[in-house]
This record gives sequence, C-alpha cells and structure tokens, in this order.
Amino acid sequence: MTTPQQMRDKNIALLNQRGFKPATWMPLPAAVGDVSEETGFAGGTLRPEMEIATRLLCHCAVFAWGSAPSEFEQRVTQFITNNELRRSMTDSELHIIDLSMDDARADYAHLVGWRLENMWSLAWILGVAEEPSATNGQLSEETSGALLSLFLPGFTATAESLLSQGQTQSVETVIEMEDRFYLAHNAVRSGQLGKAGMLPDDFDPVADGGAIHERRHSLTWSLAPEAEWDETDLST
Repeated sequence: MTTPQQMRDKNIALLNQRGFKPATWMPLPAAVGDVSEETGFAGGTLRPEMEIATRLLCHCAVFAWGSAPSEFEQRVTQFITNNELRRSMTDSELHIIDLSMDDARADYAHLVGWRLENMWSLAWILGVAEEPSATNGQLSEETSGALLSLFLPGFTATAESLLSQGQTQSVETVIEMEDRFYLAHNAVRSGQLGKAGMLPDDFDPVADGGAIHERRHSLTWSLAPEAEWDETDLST
C-alpha cells in the first residue's frame, strides 16, 4: 500500500512537471481508514457510493434546469422526482429548481456550467468517466459530452443505473487524486493572489483555477462523509 508521503512525493513531482508549484509544507493526506485530525477533510473513508451517485444526479439536474431549453422541463422534472433528488439538494440548488426553467436559465446559465466540473470528479470515482485533470483548465466539449451522455437523451438515469455501469475507485486511489487536487488548488490560490511562477504561463488563475476548485470540491466532499456539500472544507 502506498504511504501518504509516497503519494505526496508523486503528486508534487507530477504537478511540478506540469508547471504547478504548490507549497511543500502542507499536511500529508490521511492513510486509508484514518480521518485527519489536523485538516479534517482528506480522511481515509469514502462516502457510500449511493451518496456519490445521488450527488452526481443532483448536479446534472441543476445544470440542466439552468441551461437546457424549456422543452426539457417535463423530462428534467420527472428525473428529479424519480430519483427523489429534492431530499439531497442544498438550499441553493432547491432555489434554482423552484424557479421556472426559463427564469433559472436567465439568472443562472452563467453559473451552472461549473456543475460539469463537479460531475467529472464524481463520475470518475464511480468508474464511469475518465480521470479528471488537475492541471488543465475548463473541461473540453468531448469530456462534457461524455458526461452528459450518461443522462441524455431521456434523463432516465438513476443512481443504481450509474453504479451498474462502472466500478467504484478504491479509497486509496481517491485519496491520492484528492491530494493532487489539494496541491494544485494551493498553487491556484497563490496564483490568484498574484504570486508569480506558481502556475503555467498559459493557465488562467481565475477561469482555469475555478475548474480545479470545482473538481477538487467533489473529491474532498467524497472523502468527508460527515460534511454537507456546501460546508466542505476547501482550505489549502
């Protein structure tokens, strides 16, 4: 089994190679089965896969409600009902889907696209998407299309159907990936504060950094079984 220090060394080397310069003093990831008392978030326990699948469905529903044409309203409404998603949504998510689809699109179309970044990490954990990148900016059309193909055209997917399509990653694998994003997020925040040399020259600290933030959110939440989505500790 890989030790936390070995994970950290591997991730630092990979990120440095890609032009990211995170701090080297940050707390190590927790070992499998442990919960870090120091950080409180990158513990060694993965949430139940049904919770992860349901959160993926919630993100899909909110993304669709705030971006899809109103002709999809009945299908997305049925998707939310069939999966009882209101029970798992945050207050801010409920606020969006309680609007008409036209109003949600007018008010939130510029924001809901970030949900695709959240979805990428969750779908990877469940084994139904490729590995999320901790060094690239906003996801490509190819990747977003692959994510949405899990739900389109009919929005008939369920948590059970998602789980039947893939094999959930091991806890150790998710911990290592979360640590990679934890470090990348640290470099991003340094870049956002104006520190030079923390990021590749072609990496936008805000637009591209936001994608790292959202992908990391899903990974960290998945390793913090007691945390609510909106209360996930994303400190670096």
